[in-house]
Amino acid sequence: MSATVASARPFILLVEDDDELRDIVGEILEAEGYEVIPARHGQQVLDYLHDADSLPALVLLDLMMPIVNGWECLRAIKAEERLRSIPVVLMTALAGDRPGNADAVLRKPLRIDELLDVVTLLVETRPPESTQAPSR
Repeated sequence: MSATVASARPFILLVEDDDELRDIVGEILEAEGYEVIPARHGQQVLDYLHDADSLPALVLLDLMMPIVNGWECLRAIKAEERLRSIPVVLMTALAGDRPGNADAVLRKPLRIDELLDVVTLLVETRPPESTQAPSR
């Protein structure tokens, strides 16, 4: 396929090491009109963000992952000036996890209505030019 035009849909980085959960959440978000870029661990996200021309509208970030966990990934995102304005929503099964620099926390098992409410709220507060999906 040749070059395509950039999508006007907001895009979300979905970081989850559980393949099944990542696929389900990705399908739900895509059905709601979002472009989803999946990642298995925090290092993939950090590599993507450092090379990206356009930033995601949101990062959905699992805390417990191999290689670079969610805590480390969140710290790295919020420490870099270019990235710190990206809303980060943590997904965790652990009670009480809520770092001060996370924009929201969703408890696993995820509730679809809560997921969509948080995503919609945070994506709508981002400037449109910074939330469009990259061209492929």
